[in-house]
Amino acid sequence: MVARRDDNAARTVVLLTTLPWIEPKSDIRSAVLAALPSAIAETVTDIRLIEDDTIPHGPTGKVRKCLLRQAMAAEPVRR
Repeated sequence: MVARRDDNAARTVVLLTTLPWIEPKSDIRSAVLAALPSAIAETVTDIRLIEDDTIPHGPTGKVRKCLLRQAMAAEPVRR
């Protein structure tokens, strides 16, 4: 998840990667929102299926959250 503030409101984008042999659910939005606490689910503006190689990782394999936030900040918020 990537969260940011726009127009004084919290916005959350959920990023999902899937295994190549698993077909994503047709109603993935409902499943994701049901799995989140309601306070967070209310802020979700977008749910994206992405390739794992688009997520920046450091030398130890940890996700580079700062770089991920910068990349997401460059994209417009969907409402």
